[in-house]
Amino acid sequence: MAVRHDFDDAADQLAVLENIKNVLRADDAGKAPPIAKVKPNPVPTTDVNQWTIDGIAGQTRVSTSFGDVPSELLRKNDMVRSISGDFKRIVWIDRIRLDEGFMSRHPEAYPIHIRANAFGKGIPARDIEVSPCHRLRVDRFTNGSVVAESLLHRPGVTRAPHPHVTYTQFHCDGDTMVKVENLWAESRKR
Repeated sequence: MAVRHDFDDAADQLAVLENIKNVLRADDAGKAPPIAKVKPNPVPTTDVNQWTIDGIAGQTRVSTSFGDVPSELLRKNDMVRSISGDFKRIVWIDRIRLDEGFMSRHPEAYPIHIRANAFGKGIPARDIEVSPCHRLRVDRFTNGSVVAESLLHRPGVTRAPHPHVTYTQFHCDGDTMVKVENLWAESRKR
């Protein structure tokens, strides 16, 4: 199977699961998957294969109460640094693993790679990878966030064509931004 989930609370994940089922059904039938309805993607596109599942990839580190931790090691109840400066408890977490067969048929799922210092000294502190539709706040002086894929025109931002990828999704008790290598990444309640 192309996708594997580690569920903590299946009821919160119905939209994500429905999207994955649609992609897999279309993939098995040899057709382009329908545009998913997990959340609206504000980036204009003509690509019918627009990737709509957010997440932080692999070794990208998230600031927690016990230091910076690779996203793949985060667990439910870990405390992560929020944009307000306090720590928020992770109440839901999921990992979506996409294998080589799936990735070869769905390059739109390739993560966005952002090199260290791409947006200024220490921003981000290290190279990071996120889902193309993950929302980031790259400028600490504004309130807005942008979809990672919309940053592809910037120096130091590229697609990372990995043969497989694991996206970690999590949310705290409510929507917030969490610290990821000196950037702020969205953590939305599903």
